Amino acid sequence: IIKPITEGSDLVAKRSAQDTLYTCLEAALRMLHPFMPFLTEELYQRLPRRDGDKIPTIVKSPFPVNNPTYIDEQADADFELVFAVVRSGRSLMGDYNMTKGGQIYILGSTEIAKLLKSEEAGIATLTKGSKSCTVVSDVAQIPEGCASQTIQEGCTVYLLVKGMVDVDAEVQKIEKKLTKVQKAKEDLEKKTQDATYLTKVKPEIREMNEAKLKDYEAEIATLTSGIDTFMKLK
Repeated sequence: IIKPITEGSDLVAKRSAQDTLYTCLEAALRMLHPFMPFLTEELYQRLPRRDGDKIPTIVKSPFPVNNPTYIDEQADADFELVFAVVRSGRSLMGDYNMTKGGQIYILGSTEIAKLLKSEEAGIATLTKGSKSCTVVSDVAQIPEGCASQTIQEGCTVYLLVKGMVDVDAEVQKIEKKLTKVQKAKEDLEKKTQDATYLTKVKPEIREMNEAKLKDYEAEIATLTSGIDTFMKLK
């Protein structure tokens, strides 16, 4: 999230990000010291000190204490939304086997769009393989040929896939896997329909087979949905 800031030209924002990182690292070392004394001491000695910090060793530094004034539930919620968007972008990139050149679009309500607009660079950085992230509040600004995932009411993530993937090749891959799963399901169903199945197969094995059948059914549904999604891009 802060990489675009530390690599940017805004010196005030860069300094603020560096101070935040330093505070987190220094407090983490003090918190871990009772459990990892030698490693934390070594790292503490290598850590640059702030003006006025005369503590010679981590052993003499105070243990971190909870400060209720630092609790900001709204900031936590905002941060979680940003990471939910990142996870969704990564998921879409994985679903369409895209490893580079991803163009992410986020459709948000006025309030959400305002929040995420300031995090566009960070979202693009954390969504591996994406080259851009654009936050909009009007669906008309979303290009055709996008796959999407809804994060919550008022926030949907889009990935431009039309022209970026070989639809026929991806469909063939999924169909091949679908055939394999369907065959496995049919074979297991034949076993469960045998006349001696209930008398010769142990209850725990029957339970395992029932679970397997449900897993096969879920996977078949997912693969079928994947084919439908790709076909819509043609």
